[in-house]
Amino acid sequence: MRAKTGAIILLSLLLAFIFTLILNRPTNRVVWQSCQPENVNYAANDPYCLSVVEGSIDWNKSPLGSTRRYSIFIGRGTEAPGYGHYIDHSFHPGYEQIDTHIAKSAVVWSNDGLTFQESSGHRLHVPKEMFIGGR
Repeated sequence: MRAKTGAIILLSLLLAFIFTLILNRPTNRVVWQSCQPENVNYAANDPYCLSVVEGSIDWNKSPLGSTRRYSIFIGRGTEAPGYGHYIDHSFHPGYEQIDTHIAKSAVVWSNDGLTFQESSGHRLHVPKEMFIGGR
């Protein structure tokens, strides 16, 4: 009887570990993307794209696991995520669905870098030195 109870506990712990790994795995889904226009030239392996990438579940914001983490990824070409510059970013969608809110974003590309703008008014400036060359 003791061996059976021990096996059940061990199996339960193993299943809990597997489910935790599965739930915490980032989706890496590209939610939104903006690519460098032709009139901006960084002379460093252009063109670059900024992508908003969906990550793992954010257990701090929702104990039920309904909220995900998001990253802003800046890298060469349209392949995301990959080798490039990552920034963890929290969005402020108000009462909108997060995907709808992110879709209203904009990027202003300039010769000194880029500025990501949320529809809520939040802005994030990234100097070109932080992402050129695939950093």
